[in-house]
Amino acid sequence: MDKYQKFILDRTICFISANKELDSNAKKNSVTSFVNENGEFLVKQVENYNIKKHFILFSGVKLASIEIDGSACEVIDTPKHGLLDEKTIVVPVDFDKQAKQIKVSFPDGLAEPLALKLCFVETNHSIYDSKVQAEINQKICPEHKTGTDLVNIYWNLVSDKVETTQINLYFVSNNSERLISKFKESEAIFKSVTGLAFGTYRYEVIEFDKNGKELARTQKIEFRLTAPNYSGKHTVII
Repeated sequence: MDKYQKFILDRTICFISANKELDSNAKKNSVTSFVNENGEFLVKQVENYNIKKHFILFSGVKLASIEIDGSACEVIDTPKHGLLDEKTIVVPVDFDKQAKQIKVSFPDGLAEPLALKLCFVETNHSIYDSKVQAEINQKICPEHKTGTDLVNIYWNLVSDKVETTQINLYFVSNNSERLISKFKESEAIFKSVTGLAFGTYRYEVIEFDKNGKELARTQKIEFRLTAPNYSGKHTVII
């Protein structure tokens, strides 16, 4: 990239999107911000790695045309948009069928055409998977009610694939916890545990499919059982 090409592309706006509609949270970036030290144009995948087809949107009055692997790219109207010019060049890319390069042409001989090798960068699968799993876990919506020596635990099934629900109950003492019971339910969506002494407890709810694969899990939830006050005395604070 020579200084003339860089000067123009520094002033050309670029976005990568999963569709032709610009994300409302998109940040204004120049074309050169996508080019690494090796002169490669980085195509970064959106957060959801299941989405394979993307669009690179180029918006700048100093661009004449763009080709991807020799094929001319579409020019669309983008009127009255805060981040884009009235004309935007749309470059389709596919992470399953990765193109090799794009060629940018400039009008009126302002600069020589520029060929940029494409470098596809996949998103981190584990980050997206963790986010999706956290959303599923929240659907359990655990809740509990306590009595003198008992706790009733309630939950929701996250999907119709749930066959078995396991409730792990822990006793907490001296800042450590001990697993004291495991309960499994295949029909009910609540569990009543009786015969508990006064103290601090925690529980977690885990849901499995018919093959024993874990579908969802709550965090450990703490509750306390304390002796009721039968004295009828009230503390007066002066």
